[in-house]
Amino acid sequence: MPDNSKRILLVSPSISDHLTDKIEKGLKSGRNVAEVLVAGVSRKELPVSENRTLLGSVVSASYFSRLALYPKMFFKIRNMMKNCDAVFSWSVDTAFISFLAAKSLRGKKFIYGYSDVHPVATRKRGIFPKIVRFIEKTIAKNSDMVVFTSPLFRTEYFGKMLGLDVKKYAVIENKIHRGYADFILKNYTPKPVPSGDFVFGYFGVLIYMDAFSFIKQAAKSGIKTLVRGLIGREGKEAELVSCVTNLVYGGKYKNPDDIPSMFSQIDISWMIHSFAPETNFEWQMTNRFYEALMMGVPVVVQKGTAHEDFVLRHDIGISIDIYSPEKSIEKLKKITVQDLERWRDNLKNLDKSHYLLGDGEYADMLDKVW
Repeated sequence: MPDNSKRILLVSPSISDHLTDKIEKGLKSGRNVAEVLVAGVSRKELPVSENRTLLGSVVSASYFSRLALYPKMFFKIRNMMKNCDAVFSWSVDTAFISFLAAKSLRGKKFIYGYSDVHPVATRKRGIFPKIVRFIEKTIAKNSDMVVFTSPLFRTEYFGKMLGLDVKKYAVIENKIHRGYADFILKNYTPKPVPSGDFVFGYFGVLIYMDAFSFIKQAAKSGIKTLVRGLIGREGKEAELVSCVTNLVYGGKYKNPDDIPSMFSQIDISWMIHSFAPETNFEWQMTNRFYEALMMGVPVVVQKGTAHEDFVLRHDIGISIDIYSPEKSIEKLKKITVQDLERWRDNLKNLDKSHYLLGDGEYADMLDKVW
């Protein structure tokens, strides 16, 4: 192995998900990276690739089962770290264990991936929110690099809420890896512009009941929506939509395999969620937002979010407020074929850098680490 070749351990809180695959691809693009090892936790009964190390299996909502797993995880990660130069990890608990393992070994680098502010962390009261904030601040302050998926996580959460000016950082948004983009677009046939009712789509995790309640109310008012992914508690999806006219649940999906067929069925994509000021919901830039941009599908965004400014500036969709449902639904019903065609044309003219991950983004970040 050349002297300048590095080995990176990627520790994932959900070893079989698409985000893990995407980060692995990104890290492998580093100019002096010889190998990326992947280890992580399985949160569901999903197959784990042979070239990945399973650290344990937990139920997402069962914090006690996760606590019991932490000591075993620490020693497994530490042992793997002995033959690596750096570890990249994210989520509060997985990142903290990986951080401790890296710091217990001399000369090992720790890269903190920051893609989500847990709702608990922004609560003003309670001991648990304070503990979460303390852990995240400690990790970010002592990391060799913090990789934010949204610049607002650095300025609003760490800067204003935690009082920490993170100096060693990079912003690598949740954009689409070019390898996935090639596969998706090759298999994608856009839905023709309809002359009648539009079909809206919500793809992803819809556990925020404020947003789901709005979509149900819109459906009852005649707005058709196709939902793919997770709604509320797993296994209850079909039950939740069964009595709602114009609301269809199409099942779970695999990214990127099912993305082309899903987007070929819709005219407009929902980018709404439960909104509260100074929370993750205001600051995040979601995977499905970049997917919609790439597919050329106009979007509906929530007022006051990080998505809104971009959408209105480029005129590629509409902004609403789910907490003013009557006004918002009326606004959606006034969307015309001409609006849809204009938004589609503007999406076609978007520079690809707005939704595709740059070839050198991870490589440039890793250069700063070494």
